[in-house]
Amino acid sequence: MALAMRLPWQEQMHKFISGLHIFVAFFSRHLAAWLVFGMMLMVVTEAGARYFFNNPLMVADEVGGYMLAVTSALGLAYTWQARGHIRVTVIADRIPMRARKWLRLVTVVLAIALTVILILGSYELVAFSAKFGQRSETWLRVPKAWPQSALIVGFVFLLGYQLVHLVKAIKGLGKAGGEVD
Repeated sequence: MALAMRLPWQEQMHKFISGLHIFVAFFSRHLAAWLVFGMMLMVVTEAGARYFFNNPLMVADEVGGYMLAVTSALGLAYTWQARGHIRVTVIADRIPMRARKWLRLVTVVLAIALTVILILGSYELVAFSAKFGQRSETWLRVPKAWPQSALIVGFVFLLGYQLVHLVKAIKGLGKAGGEVD
């Protein structure tokens, strides 16, 4: 059985998508891991300052909240790629393979639609915060648009993975048998 030949543009697109996949996985996984490590150090430092000096850090809650938001946003794409989101397979496992493939296609399309809505909503939130110069109410006075921008980045990364899965789902419709990705 001969392998199908790819056209030059298909090969370039495949290389681009593979490179993007590696970049997003590396960036989201490693940056999130470093942020969790930073949050851990900050909590330990704050607990130590409170215990030994009876004076906690005033920035730990705010900065920790921002770090958690960024970690969560970046984790969305990696979790999708790792197939770590919650799946309800009670019905899907009981239907024929062809119907399961169509169900996968429909759910990926719905996920993409939701992600686009989230990207647009996040953009409006960041634009509103920037337009009116909103800042945090703490003494750091961080511009709210900075940590809110992480939502856009996370949702765009997630959309990238969803588009790759959409292509796979469409390709899977034409194949006999197999498994649903």
